[in-house]
This record gives sequence, structure tokens and C-alpha cells, in this order.
Amino acid sequence: MKDIEIIFGKILKKYRTSRNLTQEDLANLSYINIKTISNMENGKVEINLDKLETISEVLNVDLVEEYLYLLLNDSEKINNIISNLNSRDRYSGSSQSEEISILTEIENTSKRKFIKQKAKKLKLLFQSIEIKDNLNKKKTLLIKALNTDKVFDFVNLGSNNYDIIDYRLLMNYAFYINNLNERLKYFKFIEKSRVDNDNLNSILYHNMAVTYYIMYKSYHALYYINKSISSNKHNPVSPIMLYQKSLILYDLSLDYKKYVRLTLKTSRQISYKLYYLLLDKYILTAQDDKNFIISYT
Repeated sequence: MKDIEIIFGKILKKYRTSRNLTQEDLANLSYINIKTISNMENGKVEINLDKLETISEVLNVDLVEEYLYLLLNDSEKINNIISNLNSRDRYSGSSQSEEISILTEIENTSKRKFIKQKAKKLKLLFQSIEIKDNLNKKKTLLIKALNTDKVFDFVNLGSNNYDIIDYRLLMNYAFYINNLNERLKYFKFIEKSRVDNDNLNSILYHNMAVTYYIMYKSYHALYYINKSISSNKHNPVSPIMLYQKSLILYDLSLDYKKYVRLTLKTSRQISYKLYYLLLDKYILTAQDDKNFIISYT
């Protein structure tokens, strides 16, 4: 139970600070003692639902539902799916059928609106990943997901409420924006939000590395791909991150062959489909640039 109070305290603090409110401000607006507010945010007190309802009105968010989401068992499968988002490389066109099947069942059977909405958003995310070439269809699904439980403001990003799923949806949406400076604007918004989640951040930094690489800003790209790999340390090694680092190192005339070998070795251990996908990319690079050598050993 104590762990839940600590996790919820971080959620409460996130919503308060996103409104640019101090603990004193929130105490004054909710007529709740500032020490109680502090204890709630630090997980030092059992949560009182009546007080949560009052704070919810001030912050314009359903904190009671957020708290129950942590307490009740029907959220367990969704939490597992979120925590396993980086357990394997989820490249465009790859099958996400297992996750989609679980989330469809939750969406159809859960009695709680909050859980159904989370399941729907995640399902749309996985469905967008399964689409290989149709970028407009991908973006349409991601926009639909972001608007599941609210009207999402794409102009004033700071005006929206975010959970970890929303940040992931926004990041994936941004990746399909053709204007690279506009794309980076979205990525930097998420980066500045300082989301305390290594899974999200590792993918965010990877996407930023890819974008800077396309913009021929290779030192920026190297900085972010290193952050990406470092943030992903609790998950299996990502061949796609290694692949991107090998290209960046080659552009900078640094030793890249080690990472070509690692990319091919780790991808082959995971799946031959991923191995041949990355090998084909290397072959195309070598055909375009005769100086690029594919190192197998």
C-alpha cells in the first residue's frame, strides 16, 4: 500500500506543477492544510478520497480515478503492457497482435471508463505501429488516440493533461511530421516535461537522434543516441538503436564497424525478420556509399 501512496504522490505533484502552482497555492485554493498536501505528495499519509475530490476540482483532473487505477487489479494488464513497451523493437509493420488482443478484451469487458479509455488509447498506438507505409493512416490513429478522453490541443501543448500513454502517443505522432524543425519542437516539449520514465525517454532520445541525423547534425545525433542507449539499460539491447549509432559514427568518421557487428549479431538473436530488415538497410547504404563497409565479424 505504501508503494501506491508514493507513486500517487508523484502523480499529484506532476499535476500541481503542470498548473504552475506551489503547494501553498494548492492549499489556499483547496482549503486543505499545506502539510497534508506535502504529505500526500511524499507518500507519507493514506489518501482521503474526499480531499482528492476537492483537489480534483482545483486541478481540473479526476484524481480519484487516478488513485483507484493504482489500487484495483483490472489495471494490472495495462501496467504490464506499458512497462514492456521497450521489451523489443517495435518497428513499423511489426505485428502487435498479442497486445491488441489483450487491450481489445479489456476495452470490451472493463466496467470502468478510465480503464476502457487507457486500453483504447494503447490499442490505437499498437495499431499505428502495425501499419508499415501509410503515414497518414498512422497519424490519424494517433490523433484519434490523443482525443480519446479530451480535445487535444496540438498548438498549445502545455495546456493538455498528460499521462505516460499520452506522451508516447504525442512522440509517435511527432515522428511522422515532415517538417523536421516542427518535429523537434514536439520532441523538445516532451524532453522539457522531464517525464520520469526511462522507457519513454530512451525512445524519445532515439527519435531525436534520428531527426538530427537527417538534418546532418551528427554531433547532436550522437549525443542523443548515447542517451537513448543509456536510458534503455533495463531492457534488452535494441538493434535499431545500435544501427542508428553505427550510421552516426560513420558520418563522423569514427569507428562504426563494431556497431555494425553488434547490430547484426543482436538482431539475429532476436528474429531473422529484424536481422534481414537491418541487413538490407546496410546493403542499401553500402550501395550508395562505397566507403561504407558491412562488417560481419
